[in-house]
Formats: sequence, C-alpha cells, structure tokens
Amino acid sequence: INVVIRRGKLLQGMQNGAMISVTANINLVRPIIQSYGCEISIISTNEDFVVSGTAFAIDALCTELEEAKINFVRINIALAGHSSLMESVRHQFDNIFTGIKLERPNHLIVSNVTGDIANHEFADPSYWFTQIRSVVQFAAGVEKLIQILNDNVTFLEIGTGKGLCYYVNKIATKNSYAGVKVVYCLPSQKQNAVGLTTVTNG
Repeated sequence: INVVIRRGKLLQGMQNGAMISVTANINLVRPIIQSYGCEISIISTNEDFVVSGTAFAIDALCTELEEAKINFVRINIALAGHSSLMESVRHQFDNIFTGIKLERPNHLIVSNVTGDIANHEFADPSYWFTQIRSVVQFAAGVEKLIQILNDNVTFLEIGTGKGLCYYVNKIATKNSYAGVKVVYCLPSQKQNAVGLTTVTNG
C-alpha cells in the first residue's frame, strides 16, 4: 500500500501533460502523432489507442486530427502517462522500493510492458518504472492469454464500467475467438444496472 501511495504522490507532482483516446488505424496515424512530439502510450486494439504529450503538443495534435476527421476524445487528466515525460521521476520512483523485497510471480501473469508472460522481471524494482514509462501493450497481452488458454478464457473487468470489456470483445470478434467471454462487475456512472453482467463474444 505504501508503494501505491508514494507512486500516486510522485505522479501528482509531475509536469503537466495531456492524453487523448484515438480511434483510427494506428499505423496510419502514428507519423502524425510523432510529428507533434507526442507518443502512443496505450494500445487497446490496433484501432483504439491513447496518445500522451505536453498540453501544448496535444492541443496542436488535436487540431490536426480534427482537420483530418480522425476521431478522438480528450481524457480528463493533466498527466502524460506512459511517455518520456515520466523520466522526470525515474530516480524518485526507484527509491520507493528501498527496503522492499520483490518476488517472482507464482501464477501466470502477463506483463503490459511486453504483452508476454512475466517472469523474473517483476522482482526487479527497475521494471516498475519501465511499466509507467512504456507503452501499455493491452492488445498484445489479451491475445497472448487467449492463445495460451486455447481460446477458452473469461476476462473480468474489476473497475467501474466496461471499457476494457469492449476492447477485449473487439479483439475477439476480429480474430474469431469464439470461446472468449468478458464480465464487468461495476456499472459506470452512466449505467443504472447493478451487479455482474456477462457479455459474450458474438
């Protein structure tokens, strides 16, 4: 818990940034993003991703995207997560783990840094800075779990809403993963339904 608290305080003290969610072909939009000094920070699917950068750079990028009629939504956060702006807290972040012994995972866990099965890297404190600095490979991690579990897997979304369920379903539908199911636990503020809801692929 102490690590989570100190991590949150560090992020709150960072240089102001901005993030937007984009819906487009990632390979087509990538050169535009890079031309404004912004970075892709989360890849939810090949057509759904998040871009981070300074507030000024994101504003300029948004103007370009609007002119190109590329769909995007501003994320309500003054932070450029999973981008080079995180480098400013590298040293302080490493100090968070002083006196804490980390262990290798005992269960199957996918790293969102690599999109592959995690192993000894979880026991290395430097990994956890890499995790907040690197692109979140959500789509790759989902596909890895589907492959390992032979297309017979249920994904559980623990937070509010069903945004991640939407991305998992999109990946499953595109790749014809008929055995994939998703479950979300908590409604968003816009939803009136209460309780577990299952959404099957198809």
